[in-house]
Amino acid sequence: DFLETVQAGSRSDLKKFWLRKTKKPVLAVLLVRRPDGTDILYRGTNMEVSMPTGSLCAERNVIGTALAQNPGLKREDLLMVAVLAVTLPEEPSKLPSPPPGGLSFCQPVSPPEKDGVE
Repeated sequence: DFLETVQAGSRSDLKKFWLRKTKKPVLAVLLVRRPDGTDILYRGTNMEVSMPTGSLCAERNVIGTALAQNPGLKREDLLMVAVLAVTLPEEPSKLPSPPPGGLSFCQPVSPPEKDGVE
């Protein structure tokens, strides 16, 4: 959806507003394990809007999205974050196509050690 929107170009403010500083979208996907053992994926992107705190990174955004959807989220429920950064071409039609079979670069990480912090 994200790349298709950028390629279409007609309805996208990515270059003009959301990513106006660097023109570099960063996409993050967060894998969360629910208490019932099922997994769910959340997506997030960076935003470079004019805020006193500066830009909002994709990783922070995707974790905030997961927390907003599930206020009972615990740190140990977070299994993995995958991040992809790309540079927007000057012309949306010149975006690279993914390789055959898609991309696979996600590596699961071990849950954090219990350190007494809840």
